[in-house]
Amino acid sequence: MTVFDHLETQLLDAHSRRTRRSMPRPAPRRIVAFAAAVAAVAAIAVAALSAGSGTSAPTPAAQPGDIVPPVAPGRTTVAVLNGSGRPGAAGRVATELADRGWTIGTVDNYTDRSLETSCVDFVPGRSAAASRIAKEIGIYNVLPATRLMTELAGPKAGVIVIVGADQAR
Repeated sequence: MTVFDHLETQLLDAHSRRTRRSMPRPAPRRIVAFAAAVAAVAAIAVAALSAGSGTSAPTPAAQPGDIVPPVAPGRTTVAVLNGSGRPGAAGRVATELADRGWTIGTVDNYTDRSLETSCVDFVPGRSAAASRIAKEIGIYNVLPATRLMTELAGPKAGVIVIVGADQAR
């Protein structure tokens, strides 16, 4: 005997005219109809979520052996920062890159103006362009850009060239 049965017995004892009634059992058709309605709502929700998301799976990164499309210089914005301390070094490198077809963005001074060696930094997805630029102008250091670099270069820059004393001739 459960606690609820005990409570019901007490209530029946307190009210002698009441009789014990059994709980109505749901009809089998009602159970089937309810289950069908729940299944229909779930199917509609899943279809709406998968069709309405509007996003596709991210494109996987290139793997060794994959064919990588050629780099189009006009589609990559290059920022040039002078870290050599010599006036005009960034402008000279920016002009050289523009003559080769690259889109030039920010041309400014770098925070450290005593760099001995130049480097080329890149944002995600622009490593091939950075490698090509480095090869074209004779720079051997190609690195992913840090947050500081991207802030100095501006939001549109995909590649950042930092001119050191070796490129400031």
